[in-house]
Amino acid sequence: MKLIKIFITIFYNKLKKLWICQSRASKMIKAVHDAGVN
Repeated sequence: MKLIKIFITIFYNKLKKLWICQSRASKMIKAVHDAGVN
């Protein structure tokens, strides 16, 4: 039971980091796109 909780925590943190990187990347792409359009 404890092992599962640890695994879920690690998995959740990895997912959160991935999501933060993804949103940061999409913001950067949008900024570049907006700069290119203007």
